[in-house]
Amino acid sequence: METDKQEQVSKALNNMHTDGLRKHALRALKVWGTKENVPIIAKIMQQEAFVKIDCMDMLEKFKDERAIEPLITTLNEAFREGERAEEILADWWPQAEQPLIKHLHDKEGRIRERTQRILELRKTDQTLLIAQTLEDIKSSNRDVRHSAALWLAKLDVKADLQPLVAIATQPLLTDPNNDIRRNATEMFGKYATKGQADELLKLLDDKDHEKWKAGLTGLIRLGDVRAAERIGRRKEIRGEAFRIFRETGAPAEEVVQKTITHIDVKDWGAGKDLCEILGEIGSLKCVGFLQQVKKKATLAKTPFVGDAAEKAIESIRRRSAGGG
Repeated sequence: METDKQEQVSKALNNMHTDGLRKHALRALKVWGTKENVPIIAKIMQQEAFVKIDCMDMLEKFKDERAIEPLITTLNEAFREGERAEEILADWWPQAEQPLIKHLHDKEGRIRERTQRILELRKTDQTLLIAQTLEDIKSSNRDVRHSAALWLAKLDVKADLQPLVAIATQPLLTDPNNDIRRNATEMFGKYATKGQADELLKLLDDKDHEKWKAGLTGLIRLGDVRAAERIGRRKEIRGEAFRIFRETGAPAEEVVQKTITHIDVKDWGAGKDLCEILGEIGSLKCVGFLQQVKKKATLAKTPFVGDAAEKAIESIRRRSAGGG
């Protein structure tokens, strides 16, 4: 086929975009089509039923970037049509990456799910994904905002990006949507910085379980001893606090010590638990403190606390000496 003749025909086919002619144009495009026809092929794909796969095959052959966005909209198709669009886009790299990122939290469920699957498959850099997510989390569309918050809550955010996430999630602590607010509260507890510690303290003082848990998590993680007085005063949060102490490890050592000072020496159950926690996470720096606890427990005739303090000292010394 002569090149100039094919160009003339392909240009003429671009005019066959009316409802009655599109399907007829498709048959001719299979024979005469060139990159010149990508826009009309994409339009036929989007507007006509039963020919979408044929259109996608041609778009895949021409590899013209004008086809990427129409293919992304086709991800919303059920069955084989959506699957075929997903296959083509996953193979069209890196050209399709940036357009797909913009649909990471698309309001349409199938587009969103397939886009996320492609980006995960192609191992898109987390920095790019979080940048888009932090933009979407401010969207006026509730579905987009909800998707962004949920996706981010499930992500293991890299350390250098955590402060950005904390800043973005703080305004969502009062979001009217329950799911968004819950996910934002959890993330704020995980990633808040020392500069946001006062906000964490406000959460800890709230009676709502999700809020005080997030505040507790953040303050213990940051080693903020202001949490200790609340733990000592509010028995209902102690179980969660003790779990977080163990989970946090060494950074929680000072808060644990401070908590012991806020618990009545006769409250032997809590005192014993806290001594055991120090035995698990404490360093040699807290041995002197534990010796004082043991002395006070003996005077108060609460031997369970004294014994726990003694065992904690032995455990710390053994661990420090390399004995496990």
